[in-house]
Amino acid sequence: MQPGGLNWIIWKTAFTKSECRFCLCRKSISVFCIYSEKTYLDKYADIASNIESVMNELNGTGVANALDAFYSAASVLNSSPADLTARQNFISKANSLVQTFNNTDANLESYQTQAIGTLASNSESEMVNQIDKVNSLLDQIAKVNQNIIATRSSDNLSNSLQDQRDELMKELSNFLDVQVTTNTNGSINVRVANTCLVRGQTVQGYLSATNYLDANDNLATRISINNPEGIEIANDVTSKIQTGSIAAILDVTQRSTTLNINTIREQMDALAAEFADVFNEIQTGDHLDAGADR
Repeated sequence: MQPGGLNWIIWKTAFTKSECRFCLCRKSISVFCIYSEKTYLDKYADIASNIESVMNELNGTGVANALDAFYSAASVLNSSPADLTARQNFISKANSLVQTFNNTDANLESYQTQAIGTLASNSESEMVNQIDKVNSLLDQIAKVNQNIIATRSSDNLSNSLQDQRDELMKELSNFLDVQVTTNTNGSINVRVANTCLVRGQTVQGYLSATNYLDANDNLATRISINNPEGIEIANDVTSKIQTGSIAAILDVTQRSTTLNINTIREQMDALAAEFADVFNEIQTGDHLDAGADR
């Protein structure tokens, strides 16, 4: 595994994040952090693989190859400015590079939209779908808590309900990191980002996602917690969600310093600006017109 590639980035992020979370899991009474961590790593790797496909670097049709072809054509033209074939090849490679820039950026934007949506309040996205599932699971866990409290005198039934609740908690932890405490009546409390969402048989909070433009005019998502009446009770818990598939989506779309769609698009813009400077410099040097009168 060579440093610098996407596989290296995935491995490095996985190791660092696992190392950071390990101590927290050891101290927590919840075993569900294991599921949350695994889902994070799986989702992160899946998204990274998709971005790699979007960039088209492995099949030789990405920006890197298009840049190499452009600079190679520019070098030939610089050596033989009067050569008609060299001039035509240079123009062709320049057009191809522009198209590659545009296509790659459009594909990255499309993937980002699929992941977190747009600024529109009703936009569909994977993030919205996952938060809807989280909120549904909170309702189900509270309902099972209620049934456990009502059937504590029947050990067999109570054990079956506890198994059902464990499965629901496992599914919930696949989306984000949760903290669990057990009450004397057999029910549990579920906390997310230091906020109690389920207390026994009552749901006290639901997740909500809002998109906005950050300081760099990049699309980002803010996750908050609302009570059942829709009133916000935790303003911004985005940074506190560190594992699970929701955390992976947040990292790749806005938080990661190693693999971040916004950062990739900014780097693409910088490369496009560099290309434009080189192209204009060649034009200013009259390389394209040098043989026009011949």
